[in-house]
Amino acid sequence: MELQYEGRSHGAPLEFSSEHRQHTLALRNASRPGTAILFKVQCTAPRRFRVRPALSLLATSGDAADIQVNLSSQECTPFSCKLLVVGRLTDLPSTPAPSNLEQLKSMWAAAEARDTLVISEMINIRIQVVSDVTVDHDKAMTLPKLTTARLTTTQVAELVLLLMKSQSCRQGNALTDSEHERLLAAQASHPSDWSYWEEYAARMRRLLRERNKRKTR
Repeated sequence: MELQYEGRSHGAPLEFSSEHRQHTLALRNASRPGTAILFKVQCTAPRRFRVRPALSLLATSGDAADIQVNLSSQECTPFSCKLLVVGRLTDLPSTPAPSNLEQLKSMWAAAEARDTLVISEMINIRIQVVSDVTVDHDKAMTLPKLTTARLTTTQVAELVLLLMKSQSCRQGNALTDSEHERLLAAQASHPSDWSYWEEYAARMRRLLRERNKRKTR
């Protein structure tokens, strides 16, 4: 699986602004002939960005897809987050339908249950303000909400790590009282993001287990 996007060669983040609201990721199935690959793209700030397609199929070697990442028209404040691009080998059904979302979800669940990972890459995203006028306007209109409602990328990452611990059955990963209280507070303060963070933590745990298995082989 080959992934290309602006700035990837030198590790630069994808930069968005009020004047530059779209980037394109290029994915290509570079596996041996006859190999089908499913890919999924997730964002840690799904309300700020629209990703299309977020789940799709590259049915054979040489197939490619352009993934559009669009900044919401309401977003113009400085912010940073991440994209997770994951690709997995899959078995094609007798009648594959790349536009059938339910079929793709079923195929993804089956591929995720097996050790089929071929790519897992984090992409940094940054929203920048392009003018002093925009900065002043954003401070006047949104700063009071930002101080109480929005979390930084670091804070979200810390919550995801705590969720990963809470989903573990290992005794050594048991949450402390303060960690448990922190999760409860975050769930109460950010109900619309909570289910996404839980799903993201579960996927990260699966990816971590698969990578550890590969290291022991």
